[in-house]
Amino acid sequence: MEKKPEPLDLSHYFSEMAKRRTESAITPFLQAVSSSVSNIGAGLPFPGNFPNDTLEGALGKVNRFPLHPVSPLSVPSSDTERFTIPKFSSISPASVDPKEEIDLASALQYQSSSGYPSLAAFIQDWAVNHQNQGKIPYANPGTLISGGAGDGLAKCLMTFADVGDNILVEEFVYFNAKDMILPFGVGLVPVQLDNEGMSAKSLSHILEHWNEKKQGKKPHMMYTVTIGQNPTGGVLKLSRKNQLYKLCQEHDIVIFEDDPYWSEQCNIPVTPPSEFLASLVPSYLTIDVDGRVLSLQTFTKILAPGFRVGWIVAQPAFIEKLTFATNGTTSNPSGCSEVVLSQILLRDWGVKGFVRWIEGMRVNYEGRRNLLCEALAEGRDISIPIHTSANYSEEKTLIRAYDFNIPSAGMYLWVRVDVSSHPLSHRPFSLPASKIILRLWQHLVGAPYSLLILPGNVFYATPEVQKKFDEEKMGFFRLTYVAVEARDLTRIGEEFADGVKTFWEGEGWEESTSEEEAEEDDGAEHYEVRKIARRYLNARGAGRC
Repeated sequence: MEKKPEPLDLSHYFSEMAKRRTESAITPFLQAVSSSVSNIGAGLPFPGNFPNDTLEGALGKVNRFPLHPVSPLSVPSSDTERFTIPKFSSISPASVDPKEEIDLASALQYQSSSGYPSLAAFIQDWAVNHQNQGKIPYANPGTLISGGAGDGLAKCLMTFADVGDNILVEEFVYFNAKDMILPFGVGLVPVQLDNEGMSAKSLSHILEHWNEKKQGKKPHMMYTVTIGQNPTGGVLKLSRKNQLYKLCQEHDIVIFEDDPYWSEQCNIPVTPPSEFLASLVPSYLTIDVDGRVLSLQTFTKILAPGFRVGWIVAQPAFIEKLTFATNGTTSNPSGCSEVVLSQILLRDWGVKGFVRWIEGMRVNYEGRRNLLCEALAEGRDISIPIHTSANYSEEKTLIRAYDFNIPSAGMYLWVRVDVSSHPLSHRPFSLPASKIILRLWQHLVGAPYSLLILPGNVFYATPEVQKKFDEEKMGFFRLTYVAVEARDLTRIGEEFADGVKTFWEGEGWEESTSEEEAEEDDGAEHYEVRKIARRYLNARGAGRC
């Protein structure tokens, strides 16, 4: 096998905090702990005193979700297999390899910041040799267990971000990431999106025309969700990734690739498990010749959020600094979560079974996506009365109130709402799209619809992005097709469509206020809103809407 080159030294972008972080003073001494020594120094509680003697459960079989469902409503198999994790390993303590150890005595003990050894070993092999197909192009890529992708991003920011820095993000950015970045004193620089994902043309323009006197420090970090972009559901193909990666090389940018939806790519032919991983659009990692990518992974979307376990894949120097950050903050995740994952992935499923589970989940999510999309498509065109200067005729016109692109991956549907035809966007109100969207949200979340959806406003990277879409009279909602029973998705899609229709017909126009506020607003905007809404409702009652 050809020897791979070493990654570039990118330590010049370590934050001031990261530069000060070093290995814990006690780490070299703890390495001497073993079954052959009598520990009277390190404060490790005696495992015989731990209250749990076993940990038992029932685990779904890897073929729970069919690969060839007859319909999207096919019922998953309820078959399970029992497992028992003992307190002490049956293997002699003197001969057990920590990478194969799965017992409560070790899992409930203090752990290295690298995580539970057997789970850490599985993740290292999985991430490098299976998920990324052995294609990471530099020598010795490393992994570090995290508390999930969010925790991974937080540690990346600790390691690379200083106050006054700027970071490149998609113009629609995951709200938790935005909330995490801003307290670091880091500015968000939005890059335009198209149906696939981040635009190389937009990124090039931003970097080529950056003016540090006016805009501050040139970005040296990029946060991106390339597969199942959250919230749009786009998938950045490898050709586009190559273009963006070359720009990051040219301008010396490290990439935080948040990748929780990598396994939920749609429109992938069903293949044997041995071929499934190779059929997916790959990560930036597979073209990362420099070692400038940090891939943030998680079991959240594959297994369950409550495990609170994920992992980071990056070059060794980055993993070292991230490990130091982990040692000084969260340490490893819960030992209970780690040992259960070790039991599932090493003992019960193995790599082949894990892949089969992932592929079944992918097929299940795609079927759910199709149900919701079909229902929404049926109701997006509505008839409204033609109006001029708040006068409404019996003549009607057909408009497309909302539309969407069918997501290519992930869990979400990004719905575009064109409010240009809505009376609230015209005189005497001339409300911006973002405010109309919030009133429509209030209408949909209330009775009789009771639909909890997320308004697009929370995903705008900056106020300038919101202003741009307000000027285009365009708003957005993010819907998910994975949080309810599949059989309810058709009804929910129909109710969403009806809620939009009635909002155009005069319902839900008033902003939510208390009774006292409503009295104060009489004769002002709310009075006018109620007056025009009544005209629409009267027209509808007369059979003209």
